[in-house]
Amino acid sequence: MMRLPSVSSLRSKKRLLIICGGLGVLLIAGYIVWSQYTWGQFTPTYTAWHQGVKDDIGKIIALPTTNVKEQDAVATRLVELSSKIDAEHQAVCVVTPIVQWQQEVIPAFNDARMACKKQVASIAEFQKRLTTVIAYSKDDQALTKIIASVPQVSELADDTWEKQVVAWDIAIKSTEKRVIADDFKPTQQLALKQMNAVKSAWQEIISAHQAKDKQKYLAAQTTLASAIDGFSEVATTSQRTFAKLSNELEVAVRSVRTP
Repeated sequence: MMRLPSVSSLRSKKRLLIICGGLGVLLIAGYIVWSQYTWGQFTPTYTAWHQGVKDDIGKIIALPTTNVKEQDAVATRLVELSSKIDAEHQAVCVVTPIVQWQQEVIPAFNDARMACKKQVASIAEFQKRLTTVIAYSKDDQALTKIIASVPQVSELADDTWEKQVVAWDIAIKSTEKRVIADDFKPTQQLALKQMNAVKSAWQEIISAHQAKDKQKYLAAQTTLASAIDGFSEVATTSQRTFAKLSNELEVAVRSVRTP
């Protein structure tokens, strides 16, 4: 004989359904409130980040650069800013997947994501240009240090001429083994050309001196002077390239605007 559920059992099930329904309503309501809060914070958050980067740029640009110490300080600040942007910019426009789908159905949310991406893109372009300038500057400073490490020699101190060949050979090898940015390669290649020319000229001077060939010796001296003067072209090439990269950075700075 089939037993019918008791009245108390039916009442318990009804209460359970009411409770579950209530919880469902609360969860939906909570999700709606949380979604609204998340999207409400989205624009102010990325706007504040963008403005913060812009403020940092302005502060660095305003720093004095009248001496080497001040220039180094600015360079350090720029490297720090570049690292900060690199670490943060990809996460700025990220919205949790739980609410991200809403941008597909709510135009205002989609507009907010697009506006964020546009602003972050301007920052990312600035960071890219800044990284390029920093890399070029480091390569240029390293090359300058290598060339400066070659000791100066007196024309009359013939016992030191062989040391010049060795010193320039070391400088050449040190330059060749450095991993450099693509933008610096033309400058490096031109520098290597002149460094090899100087090394060869010293070898010619030594050879002429040993052979007591005055004509060849004088010609080698002229070649050496010309090779050393050629470093001015290296400097000009480096300055021209650096100016180009700096101008591109300035354009990127101008593109960083408050949304």
